[in-house]
Amino acid sequence: MNETLKNLMKLRIAGMLSEAARFEAEKNLQEKPKSEASENISNIILAKK
Repeated sequence: MNETLKNLMKLRIAGMLSEAARFEAEKNLQEKPKSEASENISNIILAKK
């Protein structure tokens, strides 16, 4: 019984870490276009000077 509980806890922790990694990856994908857009705007502004 004790070993079963340990294994369940390990699986649960692994699942939480996997979910956290997925959320982090989604966040990075959403932020990437924003940073590219602001970089493009900066380049356009600098080119006009």
